[in-house]
Amino acid sequence: MESKPQDFDLYILDLEIIIPIFFSILSIFVIFNGGNSNLFIQLNFILISLFFLYCLKDKNYNLHLKNFYINNKNSIFLYIIFLIYLIFQILPLPINLLKFFSPEKFKLINLLDNISFSSISLSPSNSFFQILNFISLLLNRPGGIFIFA
Repeated sequence: MESKPQDFDLYILDLEIIIPIFFSILSIFVIFNGGNSNLFIQLNFILISLFFLYCLKDKNYNLHLKNFYINNKNSIFLYIIFLIYLIFQILPLPINLLKFFSPEKFKLINLLDNISFSSISLSPSNSFFQILNFISLLLNRPGGIFIFA
């Protein structure tokens, strides 16, 4: 008599695919992020985001992800506020607002002519890549821990 494969067996097969992918991405993340190159940060963000989206197809992963967010609402809320703060630093602001938020940058901007908008950050492009880096860390946390739980 032939036996049907059980759901558990199918789940094991999926884990055999997901585990090497996860550890490969994690290895790339650790090795290349040490150099802190903007290109490597962008590559890590793309790989981790694609892996995160791939894992969202799994019902068990969605349940673990919801459980993770329910148990860590305060920490995630503070982390998202931190990300909003980082995004705020790269937004171009009118010079009058810049005088309030960053007086030193305002002094530097006044030395230049015809500038009406500027960001708080001295290097907005590097700040953008650091935002990608922090988003990758947020996606990597639930993706790495709860796939194997």
